[in-house]
Amino acid sequence: MRTIILALLFLPFAAAAQKQNIFLKLNDASGKQINGDASLKGYERWLGLFTVGNGGKNNTQVNFSMAIAGASADLKRMMASGELSSGLLHVTQADPSSGRPMLVYTIKMEGIRINACSETVGCNNAMGTTATITAARIGWTYYQTASNGTQTISRKYGYDAATGQEWTNF
Repeated sequence: MRTIILALLFLPFAAAAQKQNIFLKLNDASGKQINGDASLKGYERWLGLFTVGNGGKNNTQVNFSMAIAGASADLKRMMASGELSSGLLHVTQADPSSGRPMLVYTIKMEGIRINACSETVGCNNAMGTTATITAARIGWTYYQTASNGTQTISRKYGYDAATGQEWTNF
């Protein structure tokens, strides 16, 4: 019985250690950053996302959801007016010993087009913005963390939709 109680008491700490945060930095065609609401050190003014997913041919499409903010209007304007120049997505997880954010994976994107952007009501009855973007070039970098806290790249893959070839220069 004591073991079960200790396990139940430890469960919230274990769950908190596994929480991941998603941040997206988008730049318009002139190179100006679309300002988001993130405030975590190192990710100030990035878009804080609730969810992210990939799809489309060779995963060049990225779907995401976020809280409604001024960036929602910027995304709608960009959908009507043209391309974004670049984007960078970071998925982080807190290091259990230090609490600092550690990279899980990143996505670098170039030549981004916004396919869709809308406001929706989630299952928690809260409004959010959902968007779908397509990148002409997209590259994923996955990281692993050693027991001493140092991070190394475990795998990279990229795709260039214009050439139909693997993209390696990211």
